[in-house]
Amino acid sequence: MKLISTRIIEAIKSIDQEQSEGGIYALPERYSKGKWPAGHHHIFGGAYKELDLLSRLGIKGKEQRSGRIDFLSEEGAGFLQFTDIALTKIRPYGNRYQLDRHHGKRWEDCSSELKNTVSRFIKSARNSWSPEIGILVALVYTDSEKHSKDLIMSSIDEPFISRYNLILAHETWTDPHGRGIWTTAVCWASIKDKT
Repeated sequence: MKLISTRIIEAIKSIDQEQSEGGIYALPERYSKGKWPAGHHHIFGGAYKELDLLSRLGIKGKEQRSGRIDFLSEEGAGFLQFTDIALTKIRPYGNRYQLDRHHGKRWEDCSSELKNTVSRFIKSARNSWSPEIGILVALVYTDSEKHSKDLIMSSIDEPFISRYNLILAHETWTDPHGRGIWTTAVCWASIKDKT
């Protein structure tokens, strides 16, 4: 299972490098059908072949309206959910997307919000009606590597991961298209005890 978590992070990073127009940050807005941004489960769930996350992993998945992607892997039936936190704003300037340093958003510590999201995910992943595997992916966008680390630290520290018996993979990278942002992808996996 650790392998699938790591592979999900690698695939998301690869998609970010391929998307020169705003990277993965801009995908919800770019694929919006109306006034609301498109959900990551829709974007990565197979609606767009070049962005189909699970097909990149060799796993059969199906986008669901419940805000998740259901899949069947060698490890068993599972679901994949997404959450994102953006403490930046990327805007088009001429023919390029750049970090808007005057957008009015200030650094704020959203670490407790993220940790609460992970805790809610754990409860839903361990309900009796849930599949064996639950995976939550957080996409975090900040203006510095330090802010990224500060935001995710309480959700990836060893006591938290051990307490809930989670499998963790994460990576932070600078924007491959020079827009001045940092992207962090964090993947928590919860596997039901079969005893």
